[in-house]
Amino acid sequence: MICSKWASDLVGLLNKVNSSHLFITAKQYQDLPTGSLVVPSSNLMEMCILKEAEFCNNIEKILHMSKVSFILITGL
Repeated sequence: MICSKWASDLVGLLNKVNSSHLFITAKQYQDLPTGSLVVPSSNLMEMCILKEAEFCNNIEKILHMSKVSFILITGL
């Protein structure tokens, strides 16, 4: 469980018209005690896009490094 401050930074609004939300829309179940899938916030998506770009731009160095996932996560 995460605090409401973090949740508001991570979860966006579901837009049923947005084609990238089709899968999430299809997985909305009202009877689940843990809830349904949620939409990532624009801040979270932007951070992921920046991390992906950083990873791609440094792929030659990263290929030979150890603990890459740890480095990426601690950079968040």
